[in-house]
Amino acid sequence: MFPTLGHLLSYIFGTEINLPLPTFGFMVVIAILSAILWTIYEFKRLERKGILKPRPVKQVVGQGPQLIDFLLWALFGFFIGFKIVPIIKRPEILEIGPAQFIFSGYGDWLYGIIGALITGGYYFWKATKEKLDKPKEVTIMRYPHEEVSDMAVWAVVAGIIGAKLFHNLEYWEDFIADPVGNLLSIGGFTFYGGLLFGSVAVIYYIRKRNWPFWQVADAIAPSIALAYGVGRIGCQLAGDGDWGIVNKMPKPDWLSWLPDWMWAFTYPHNVINAGVEIPGCTGLYCRELPEPVFPTPFYETIMALIIFAILVLISRKFSLKPGTILGLFLVLMGIERWLIEKIRVNRVYESIGMTQAELISLIMIAGGIVLIWYVHKNVKSHAHS
Repeated sequence: MFPTLGHLLSYIFGTEINLPLPTFGFMVVIAILSAILWTIYEFKRLERKGILKPRPVKQVVGQGPQLIDFLLWALFGFFIGFKIVPIIKRPEILEIGPAQFIFSGYGDWLYGIIGALITGGYYFWKATKEKLDKPKEVTIMRYPHEEVSDMAVWAVVAGIIGAKLFHNLEYWEDFIADPVGNLLSIGGFTFYGGLLFGSVAVIYYIRKRNWPFWQVADAIAPSIALAYGVGRIGCQLAGDGDWGIVNKMPKPDWLSWLPDWMWAFTYPHNVINAGVEIPGCTGLYCRELPEPVFPTPFYETIMALIIFAILVLISRKFSLKPGTILGLFLVLMGIERWLIEKIRVNRVYESIGMTQAELISLIMIAGGIVLIWYVHKNVKSHAHS
């Protein structure tokens, strides 16, 4: 396993590279960027078809330096100097955990002050240079695809809160035992919690902009499947605990061409240090599972990327009523997670005889079917091609 990017790059290039950035976190960033880029591409397509239109935005130019803007720029520079410079000087400091370091009081005050002076000073100089004798109000046309990054910030922040909330509710005893550790850990996220909270934030943003809801939802849905698939690569590479149940079955002959790790894997050097000690290993990540398990993150990556491809292909090849792609997304992702839960480690609620994810999967499947029926009965047709 590759708990940090340094481990991964060292493996790829065959030389020791000290880069203690978490692989899982890096892949989460790549997943978010993938979703943003695909959504931008889809929004531009909707703009060309006239479904999404630019809106006028009024701006006041030439005001000169503003206190709140100056403080924000200075704060940004302070953060860079206070937190990022120490990481550059001593990368091993991240071994305590990026979140734990970021939210700790440790940092370099001198570089923080220098950073604040540089960024704050730059803003003050630039705003002064652009100041007009008489500030004026101008109107610009802002296209929807230019707002995707803003919408993504809403979704990511809400998604992180939801993912953490659902995980800690599922593992309540662990949370009570160590609230701070669980809240700041780089692991411990539940996809459905993130999906629910992130979706609420996106719905609010869409409504706020008065965009055609069903067409925009159809454009965004494949992006979520794409991000999920890419994000699960991080789970597999880092070994963050989202693996399957023990798999002692021999690999079938018809799968003999697959590498063994795709069938059963012990996740050596996993990032959460689960399992038994690896003989002769030194360092922070020296454990592996005592018995091989199903590499479910790998399976989910393949399944999610297939779902992404199916949704895109269907949206291009068929003239469907708006909202259908969103409904298909809910059905397919619900089926995907329902299937994977059968071989995945998760807590079963005795009162309902299933895991939290299984219950939500069933709700997604049913909701997707109802949604497809609803849009075909009540939403006006519009070609997706």
